Amino acid sequence: MAALVLLIVILIADGFFSFHGIQKLGLHNYEANPLMIHLANFFGIVPALLGTKIAAVLMVWLLYKKAKAISVLWFLAGIYSLNLYNQITFFVHSSG
Repeated sequence: MAALVLLIVILIADGFFSFHGIQKLGLHNYEANPLMIHLANFFGIVPALLGTKIAAVLMVWLLYKKAKAISVLWFLAGIYSLNLYNQITFFVHSSG
């Protein structure tokens, strides 16, 4: 359960920092995911971020509830935390 909660919190924080990075630098200068760029161009930044994060949370929940893949959730939490660390350091260095 801890892995599930941690990963959901990390996904929410990732969405928050992605939104602010896109607002600061622009979509094509900040976002590297081509699917996210396409969805943001088609639907807008906020609906695309909300949609992708909701889909990610649902997939994580399915991994937890149906597959009982706890080790996979811990691995994903580690990968996403590295990405989140990268975003946080970017904002710290670019703000001052």
